[in-house]
Amino acid sequence: MSYIQDLASYLTNLPQEDREDALFYYEQYIYEGKLTDGQAVSEFGTPKQLARRLVADYYMGDAPQLPEEKAQSPFTLARVVILALFASPILIPVMIAALAVIFSLMIAFASLVLAVFGVILGFLVAAIVSVIGGVIIISQSILGGLFYVTFGLALFGLVILGWPLAFLMVRWLKTIFMWLIKWVGKQTVGKKGVRHES
Repeated sequence: MSYIQDLASYLTNLPQEDREDALFYYEQYIYEGKLTDGQAVSEFGTPKQLARRLVADYYMGDAPQLPEEKAQSPFTLARVVILALFASPILIPVMIAALAVIFSLMIAFASLVLAVFGVILGFLVAAIVSVIGGVIIISQSILGGLFYVTFGLALFGLVILGWPLAFLMVRWLKTIFMWLIKWVGKQTVGKKGVRHES
């Protein structure tokens, strides 16, 4: 297989139009430069490495619109950046530092999301326990039972009001997380630039 054919087999994660544009660009570059497959590997890296960098560039925001299913997943973006780091000709300490930053961001994002929903779940459990406890206590003390039932209903109200806020907060966290991953990717993978000027 030729360099371009190998490259095409690794670019399946790109939309058809962008894949064709990239293949046309590199095919034209190789043809005009009269590069052999070995010279193309020396200039661009292996087809797999080049494909990883192209996909990373695409998902780090160089493309005008991301496919909806890819734009929704910050972990997909992190995976793409990590794969591109392994394909990039950067120093190992820089790669290790970038991987550590990405891994830390992923853990922070997951922890914050779990914390937000943990608080909502905690309020929900407290509301249920309070209402049930109030119903049980009401036979012994009407005021005490009404207090706990009212408190439980107030917590239910907080859960109902807090649920949309929790989703907004998670969406905001996801936006920040994706921005940070893109920034790390551009600082490491994107520094070299993938396209060459002819």
